[in-house]
Amino acid sequence: MANFPKSTASKPALLKRQDVSTFFHEFGHALHALCGATQMASFSGTSVKRDFVEMPSQMLEEWLWDKEILQKIGNHYETGESMPDALIDSIIALKTYDSGFWVKRQAFFSLIALHYYAAGEHKDASQLWNSLYAEFNPRAIGCKYIQEVIGKGGSQDPNELLATFLGREPHSGAFFKSMGLE
Repeated sequence: MANFPKSTASKPALLKRQDVSTFFHEFGHALHALCGATQMASFSGTSVKRDFVEMPSQMLEEWLWDKEILQKIGNHYETGESMPDALIDSIIALKTYDSGFWVKRQAFFSLIALHYYAAGEHKDASQLWNSLYAEFNPRAIGCKYIQEVIGKGGSQDPNELLATFLGREPHSGAFFKSMGLE
């Protein structure tokens, strides 16, 4: 069972990329359970070491970053045409979009766990979290953005706020560049 979109009278149930990822993930668990061939049921399927439970599922999720797989499963529901190569290439390029943030976040969680479980009693978990977070994520540009732009609300002309923040007059060049319209 899953929370996938339902079909309507005029359109079949169309899965978004995240829905397909969820389907592949859960199918990995199903395969792990169905294809277990151990002599003892207590060692079959997901009855494995905890970090190995997710391996088959994550392997199938990885297929959604493979061009060949995307060409096979990404078809238009009316025409049957495969996804255009340019779209597939864009999807694959997104794989590492926020990977630096993700790794830094995981490292922070590891650091906070080390501090929470370090020797000693009567730790203030909130104080530990706040001090380590501030040390780990100084976010100076974020503070500048809050102070010079969003913190001012409607008290100043938005163009003045933006010029102060950027240190130059705003222009549309960066926007057009981000849209690939240089």
